[in-house]
Amino acid sequence: MIAEAAYLRAEAHGFVTDSHTDWVYAESEIDARLARDGILVKH
Repeated sequence: MIAEAAYLRAEAHGFVTDSHTDWVYAESEIDARLARDGILVKH
């Protein structure tokens, strides 16, 4: 789920952004979506 979100973010930016930044942003985005649905994610 996070890998796909990170890929889509990188693709949207023409693959010029840092892959680590894309991953961290995607991870935060997925965590926020899950939290809105009442799903707690532990890291």
